[in-house]
Amino acid sequence: MTTTPTAQPPKVENWAYPFKAKDGQDDTDPRLYQQALAHARGGTYLLGSNDLWHGGVHFDEGTAAYLDQSCIHCIADGEVVAYRIDDKVHRFAPEEGLTPESKTYSTSFVLVRHRLEAPRLPNNPEVPPSLVFFSLYMHLLDWAGYEANPALPRPAFWGNDHFRVSTQGGKLNVRQKPSSQALVQAELNNGSQVRISGTGDWCQLSEILDKGLRPLPGRSQVGLGYVARRYLKPEATPKSQNTVVVLDQPFPIKAGELLGHPGLYEGQQQIHLETFSCDDLPVFIERSRAWAAHLPESDRTLLKIHAGASKLITHRPDIDASHPPRISDPGVQVGVDLILSQTQLDALPTDDKIVVPARNKGGICTPELRWWHLKGLLADDEGMPIDGWLCEQELITSRHSPWEWVDYELVDDPTHPKARLTYHLEALNLLTQDESTAYKSEITECSQSPIISRFYSVIDENKDKLLSIHKLQKFLSKPWLAQKLEKTSTLSKSEWAWDPSTWNSLDKILTPEVGKENEKWADEKRKIETLSWWKQTHPIEHLSMSSIFWHIHPLDLENIFSRQSIHPIVNFFGERIELKFLLKYQRKKLEDKDIREAAAELECEPGLVYAIAKQESSHSSFIEIDGEKIPSILYERHHFRKLVRNEALESTHSDIYGSPYRRAKKLKDGSYVDIRTKEKIQLADTYGPSGRFQYDRLIRAYCLNEDAALQAASWGKFQIMGFNYKPAGYNTVKEFTQAMSKGDSEHIKAFLKFAKRQSYSSERTQDKKL
Repeated sequence: MTTTPTAQPPKVENWAYPFKAKDGQDDTDPRLYQQALAHARGGTYLLGSNDLWHGGVHFDEGTAAYLDQSCIHCIADGEVVAYRIDDKVHRFAPEEGLTPESKTYSTSFVLVRHRLEAPRLPNNPEVPPSLVFFSLYMHLLDWAGYEANPALPRPAFWGNDHFRVSTQGGKLNVRQKPSSQALVQAELNNGSQVRISGTGDWCQLSEILDKGLRPLPGRSQVGLGYVARRYLKPEATPKSQNTVVVLDQPFPIKAGELLGHPGLYEGQQQIHLETFSCDDLPVFIERSRAWAAHLPESDRTLLKIHAGASKLITHRPDIDASHPPRISDPGVQVGVDLILSQTQLDALPTDDKIVVPARNKGGICTPELRWWHLKGLLADDEGMPIDGWLCEQELITSRHSPWEWVDYELVDDPTHPKARLTYHLEALNLLTQDESTAYKSEITECSQSPIISRFYSVIDENKDKLLSIHKLQKFLSKPWLAQKLEKTSTLSKSEWAWDPSTWNSLDKILTPEVGKENEKWADEKRKIETLSWWKQTHPIEHLSMSSIFWHIHPLDLENIFSRQSIHPIVNFFGERIELKFLLKYQRKKLEDKDIREAAAELECEPGLVYAIAKQESSHSSFIEIDGEKIPSILYERHHFRKLVRNEALESTHSDIYGSPYRRAKKLKDGSYVDIRTKEKIQLADTYGPSGRFQYDRLIRAYCLNEDAALQAASWGKFQIMGFNYKPAGYNTVKEFTQAMSKGDSEHIKAFLKFAKRQSYSSERTQDKKL
């Protein structure tokens, strides 16, 4: 099979971590992944659980305490070029004392191609340096797992023209033309199955696969009509099973989109994630560093802290924006190097970031000072963890572009698996004297190899010349040490290219008795062959015939190149939209003390505040859309009309501009009736369901008039109307909505300010709509 030639793979614009965070942790913090990987049981980057070389990272039972591993997502924009899905999990006969499940493993995988390209220089026609790399997601769920759980979301790249209508309960309008302004000619029931054609926001119905279409009386029918793609959910199925599928046309995929679900490896859920490049990485890095010298200062998004140069000022309760630390304050000298991205710094809590403006007093100029309160990231010169306030200072700290590849170590490691194995067995004293003598050259080869030297320089603290996964896990729990491993790239042979001569060379070492086969090792070789895929993926462009390539830590690319938005990003109207009027949810939950403090300020009983909180938002104060937690809202079109005053919108955008929505009841047939008059009405004239439906309306209104749209919705736990932003204590409506997105504690603060400003008494607040 041949793939369609492409001039260039798509350039990476966005990055995402492969899993969402668990239990309210911040999934944009690289430390979360460092902590998780330090607990991986199946090994990690450069060292596997068998203490031998390993090219990727594992997410398994050990990392599950930190991450929601129900779905795995693409780490960067790119294109799916190949995949394989097993019909069912593979099994080998168990060893004595082991269960059959302990010998199960999945060979399902997805291979995604990406292109990393430096920014263009102003007024410079020269093509920036770029690197094509691949991300591999191994041991994914088999087809039997999807059949057993039909509700599991399926990856879109499997491909299929079958779609299911998904409208959160209502009917889907079928229009005569691909436009929201076109006449509605029919309706589709929620859950209906259809075939479609077209690739835009609007698609043409080509076939109705059930009886879900209901033509509207008196309306002319123009073909089957058009529907909005955002209300169609793909019912994808893989092209084939138990074989490598190389896509004729690579499938474009965005960072954060679904790739699959974890499968089994040795009876446990596990994902192997690996990033590699067949390009000349050293040449690319050399070109990148030269290019970075000409990039603007704004591109220097990495802060390097140097051992022996900076001091962490000890935190005191009185330190805040009005009383910042001083460089002369007591502190501890930093004893390690560490690089932090601006994204990490921006994600620090507000109280942990202080900017002291530049001053000119009496002719003496002092520069702007930026202070960061760093916790659990650094150590003193004895390796003991330290916390405190770091000041950015010229010549003390330094700023760098990601394209400088600061502190990267490139290791060309051609060590043969036989040398690695004999060295490992010798270190564990598992070789006889005769075997040590017979394999002396192999042991020496490995002991002097570049990768072993790199390990010794970084993690062999007790100088025992013994590398182990347990020693590595201890090492990974310290950010200043883990980063050294993350910034090591190795040129090594892939474990996914089956080469019988390589593995047969280990037979003699792993055979306990002459003339007798080691059945366990024979099973292991069959498993290695079954897992391999390299030879079946050619000719994929940029994937070399040679199985020797550069391995790169998958999460370090994300850490240094990602400029993650501080705003939530969700899918609407067929594209990813950054909600700039919100901030990322910061998990500030409403606690009992917040309620009691509010009650004390209002001079009322805490129970009253609890009752209002429950009454004003009977569902949750936050909802989840596309993995982002954002405040619950209720959009009110009559307020939007009052604020905008453009009557032309009533005919073009009647569902978001007009008279007040009516409270309605949904009937079994999917239609709506007014609760008061019992009159049948359209969904567009009702308040409609909560969640995505309300944001759909808000975003479309926001495109017409930003401030008016935000003011026309009620927000959060207390459903404060946006036009009340000033009484709630904010200068602008965007400042108000961004505060509402942080967490429940911000909601109580806004309510408190609003109530005090309005001079609420306990009697008035019980029934008052804010």
